[in-house]
Amino acid sequence: MNKKYNILHLDDNPVFINITRVLIENVNINYEYAYYADDTYNALEKKLPDLLIVDLMLENDYDPTPGMNFIKKINNIYPKLRIMVVTGNPDETLENKLKKYIIAYEQKGFDPPVFKDKVMNLLENNV
Repeated sequence: MNKKYNILHLDDNPVFINITRVLIENVNINYEYAYYADDTYNALEKKLPDLLIVDLMLENDYDPTPGMNFIKKINNIYPKLRIMVVTGNPDETLENKLKKYIIAYEQKGFDPPVFKDKVMNLLENNV
C-alpha cells in the first residue's frame, strides 16, 4: 500500500475511539476523530477523508437517532463521501434505512483483525 489514507471517526465514546486508533495506528492511515457532530462538520469543511466512520448512537437529548440524522445531513452536503457505520446497538431497520448513504455497517464488539481488514478493504478497493 503506497497511498496514505485519511479516516475521520465520529464517536462520543473515547474508549472506542482509542481502540480504533490503536487498531490502525501501524498502517498507512492518518486517523482523526471527533466526539461531536459540530467538530466533524468543521473537519469536513477543511478536508474530506477517504472514509468517515460514524457511531449511530451519539449523545443527543433531542434526537433519538442522532447518528442516522447526521449521516443524512452529511450525504446532502457531500454525496460522494464514503461512510461506514459502527454501532453498539445494531438495528436491522436502521441499517436498511441507511443503505443508500453508507458503504458498510459494523457492530461494535467486532473481532479486531477482521475489522481492520474490512476498513483496509474499503479504503484500498474503493468499495
